[in-house]
Amino acid sequence: MKKLLATLLSVAMVVAMAAGCNGSTGKPEGSTAEAGESNPAAESGDKSGAEAGMPDMSTPEDPMAAVPQAEILAKVPKTEPKGTVVYGTPTEPDENIMTGFTNPASNQNMRYMIMGGYSTFSYSKDNTLVRNNVALKDFKQVENPDGTLTFEEEIYDNLKWSDGSPITAKDYVFNMLLSSHKNMTELGGDGSSGMPLVGYKAFNEGDGTVPFKGVRLLGDYKFSVTVAKEELPNYYIMDLVATQSPFPMKALGLSPDVVDKGEGAAFSKALDMEEMKAKLMDPVKGFVYTYPVTDAPYKFVEFDKANKALVMEANPEFLGTYDGWKPQIKKVIIKHSQDKLINDELASGAIDVAAEASGKKNIEDGLAKMKASNGKLAVLKYERNGFGDIQFQCDVGATQFKEVRQAVTYAIDRVDLMNKYTGGYGALVHAEYGLAQPEYKANKKLFDEKMNTYSFNLNKAKECLVKGGWTLNSAGKPFVEGTDKVRYKKLEDGSLMACQINWANTGTAVAELLNATLPSNLASIGVALNSESVNFPKMIKAMYAPLGSAERKQYNMFVLGLGFAIVKPVWQDYSEDPVYLSNNPSQLKDKKLTELINKMKATKPGDKKTWYAEYGELQLLLNDLMGKVPLYSDIYHSFYNTKVKNLNLNSLVSFGRAVVYATLAE
Repeated sequence: MKKLLATLLSVAMVVAMAAGCNGSTGKPEGSTAEAGESNPAAESGDKSGAEAGMPDMSTPEDPMAAVPQAEILAKVPKTEPKGTVVYGTPTEPDENIMTGFTNPASNQNMRYMIMGGYSTFSYSKDNTLVRNNVALKDFKQVENPDGTLTFEEEIYDNLKWSDGSPITAKDYVFNMLLSSHKNMTELGGDGSSGMPLVGYKAFNEGDGTVPFKGVRLLGDYKFSVTVAKEELPNYYIMDLVATQSPFPMKALGLSPDVVDKGEGAAFSKALDMEEMKAKLMDPVKGFVYTYPVTDAPYKFVEFDKANKALVMEANPEFLGTYDGWKPQIKKVIIKHSQDKLINDELASGAIDVAAEASGKKNIEDGLAKMKASNGKLAVLKYERNGFGDIQFQCDVGATQFKEVRQAVTYAIDRVDLMNKYTGGYGALVHAEYGLAQPEYKANKKLFDEKMNTYSFNLNKAKECLVKGGWTLNSAGKPFVEGTDKVRYKKLEDGSLMACQINWANTGTAVAELLNATLPSNLASIGVALNSESVNFPKMIKAMYAPLGSAERKQYNMFVLGLGFAIVKPVWQDYSEDPVYLSNNPSQLKDKKLTELINKMKATKPGDKKTWYAEYGELQLLLNDLMGKVPLYSDIYHSFYNTKVKNLNLNSLVSFGRAVVYATLAE
């Protein structure tokens, strides 16, 4: 759900550089630590980054309670921010600053800092939705006689953009209109924000002047959104619809105004695609790449291409967070640090905080440098809210077929790979979940009993291919082992397809481990694996390339890591609708999957018991479909310089959120 809405909701899966997994169920032999089990390396030696008495994104006693803005602002520190913190990450940032386009983890950390500061709802450190009383003055929820549901929201009149200009209801409405229009999708962004609302289809497909019936501009500081009857119930309705964020309408400078003549909000004149391209996509001045005005704790300064660094500075116009805090660090830089050098950079002082370390080599090197630092370095340890994986394009070539994906999984000794890579600082997972997820913890027993663990077995891999119809050679004759090299399958149109996989290989530590055995393993069963060395940004662009494009067809396998965002709207993450390509770049399609995600969507908000049970069903299905081959989930180690205080990094709070509350030692 990469939207122009609150960036805290912005991506169900955040893509990260992977630093640097049988036909039976149950715990595989040789596993250092199965998911959820105790790992001594993760239980001792932690140093908390938090300081007593400091705000730390705690959940209020009543998360939805209305509190006067003045009461919160009275707690905001009056001290001026100072100093610089440099965050090093092996995930290269890219030039897309605005949310809705690509989503490497480095950029997402930045977006947490520069967007969504005046979202009407926010999140505590345990990811509880909380009312943002700094922005939200009044809130009403109305169940309408026709079965629709309206959220009426009024913001305070003293909110400002980072350039000092006022934030009004038009900015919130403009955000919803822009991110709900087909033009945004055509530009490579996301035009699906308003999909749950009354009148979305008519507005989305029109020229921008068709009133969006489910979006109302009710005054200078008041607006409403109305959810369509058929979209209810919706498990994440408060997160996806009630939570609204502003977008700087005047700073973007599109010629249409926002109007509401009583039938719904709309643009005052038709959107012009050429104007949108110029204002948004121009490589020098385009908003996507410059994002000059923000509503959040920090403002964007520049993308330093030479040093592959994102530079942010504290926003002097920002009033404060939902719990009464303002940045105390003036400048934050998120820079690319090579995986093999990141610990050296931390020890030398070139960076102050290192991205979460993954893998035995990096972790033990970091621990050694911490021990030798005489107290200058410390570490935070926590389970990963995500996993490392192989991701397939399930609409491109041979990997569109489940049997090929399953065969690849059987052809990998995932236990050996996990042990070699994590060295005890991680665990094997068998579907699309991470160790830190509450949904996983609630379903661990089910997964232990029911998951196919895909133990390394080339005969099983071969059986999958035969079952899938990969029984021919290039001449259309029966495939003969020892004579023919590549299997083929006859498609419905009578053509032959080679069992060939094209891998965009970024050369990470995990990729190197795979490259040592996977090509020969696959070749032995008649699968051709072509590997091409690419950098991380190129891989990301290929993953998110438009459906049917030549760029998309170039590769159908990637090795990376995925981190889960705060909310997980699975009906978007696995949607077959092209409008959700940014959520579902792999384009996994399955009838049972579609039925299940729609069932999950209709779960009553707050019914965690049902949600957890359905999530268990989902993971068992994904374990069969194998759109992504899960390789491991980690015990992350975040190393940092002890001059950085109150750094509340954990499984659910990334650097981009934590640094807002951090301070520097005198």
